Amino acid sequence: YTKAQTDSQIKIAKDAINLGVSQTYETKTNVENKINGIQVGGRNLILKSNLIELNGSDNGNGNCSVVEEDYVKIVPKNNGNVHNRNIKASIPRRKGVTYTVSFEILTPTRIGFYWYPSESYSGVYIDASTSWQKEKCTYTQTGNDATHNFLFGLHQLIANNEYRYRNLKLEIGNKATDWTPAPEDISSDITTAKTEAINTAASDATNKANNAKNEAITSANNTLNSTIANYYTKSQTDSQINVAKNAITASVSST
Repeated sequence: YTKAQTDSQIKIAKDAINLGVSQTYETKTNVENKINGIQVGGRNLILKSNLIELNGSDNGNGNCSVVEEDYVKIVPKNNGNVHNRNIKASIPRRKGVTYTVSFEILTPTRIGFYWYPSESYSGVYIDASTSWQKEKCTYTQTGNDATHNFLFGLHQLIANNEYRYRNLKLEIGNKATDWTPAPEDISSDITTAKTEAINTAASDATNKANNAKNEAITSANNTLNSTIANYYTKSQTDSQINVAKNAITASVSST
């Protein structure tokens, strides 16, 4: 081969190698870009999120949700939807920020879920399953910063079927992490537990003090009654004196 032919053959071989590598492996830059593109928040922004009932409806399915153990059971009376318009976030949702909403569901039919975080609609369809599955939807807040409550719902439900869902979560970023309660709920639970412990301790102390007081009074009364039993009253003493006096008088008069 001439030098030009050799160089050409080398380039062909090099291109073939690069093509094979690119089809099999990711470049370091591509991997880094994908990693950098993952945004993880982790903090649940929804208050009291694990068992939120969906008791609203546009199809007569109000109050069809009930809490059962660790999930919400929904048995719609009619074909249609259920929702809750009063989902509360612990902090404002910021314009331009990416959020991910996720939850777990067990559904016997194909349904959809929808989400109104601001003026725009978000949602996905969910295939039927015989086991719990986790669903998520990622969106960017397009409206102005929002502090109002928002809507979460399920639609295309079939009447008299049983649907189950649990562990609703809203977090910053484009990755759905495992469910955790909002930090505010944990603080609230700790405060409640502390208050209950204090109240229980105070009630227990009061009961013990009252019991001790009653026992002391009873014991004192018993002791007093026992002591009094060994003595005569004034009238009894006077009576005994009169008896003795009369006996002496009778004896003298007889003598």
